[in-house]
Amino acid sequence: MADTGISLLDIWRLIRRRWILILAAGVLCGAAVGLFTFFFIEPVYEAKVSMYVYNQERENSAVTTSELSASKSLVDTYIVILKSNTVLDSVIKALGLSYTAKELGDMISASAMNNTEAFEVTVRNTDPELAQKIANSIADEAPREIIRVVKAGSVEVIDHAKLPDKPASPSMKRNVAIGFLIGIVICFGVCMLLQMLDTAVWLEEDLEGLHDIPVLGSIPQIALPENLKKSKEARAEK
Repeated sequence: MADTGISLLDIWRLIRRRWILILAAGVLCGAAVGLFTFFFIEPVYEAKVSMYVYNQERENSAVTTSELSASKSLVDTYIVILKSNTVLDSVIKALGLSYTAKELGDMISASAMNNTEAFEVTVRNTDPELAQKIANSIADEAPREIIRVVKAGSVEVIDHAKLPDKPASPSMKRNVAIGFLIGIVICFGVCMLLQMLDTAVWLEEDLEGLHDIPVLGSIPQIALPENLKKSKEARAEK
């Protein structure tokens, strides 16, 4: 029975024949994605502020292991509090923002830093200055609310937010690379499909694959001598 499948050798031959076309498709697709990213996707900036959690108020006292463990366990609670409507409304009022508490909360994310008692608050916004102001306002408003709710705890600001100098997203390099790969994959897939649908016989191996029989002989292409070629052309003109 004839083997109609695609072998690795067939794929290699296809790549050798079509590599310029495949590469060009990747470049064009990558350039298209890059242009779309530049003109149609609005950049988003991130401003970050970090804070340190204390289990209880203390003056010039040593930090015990149990206090550090309790502080780590309170980080998740503190993160919930700083994203509460009370804190968000305080930030909105302090900065005179037009956002709702929900809209502002969607811009904010927080997480513990390397499983320590410190945590980081990240604010994402299309305006870098506004992202910085919101992050620093959270650093001002959140500690008071955390202390009010938790009672025994306190929060100290480690680093205030700096003005972001470049967007966090979208990543132009990543998008162009993804577009380049997509272009290559699509072009290669189309070329492979056309080859599978092509029933023409180009090589001896194609004939053997279609009919599962050996090739007994082939007629080579012989170049005619120059004088015979001119004679043939003259007769054709007559």
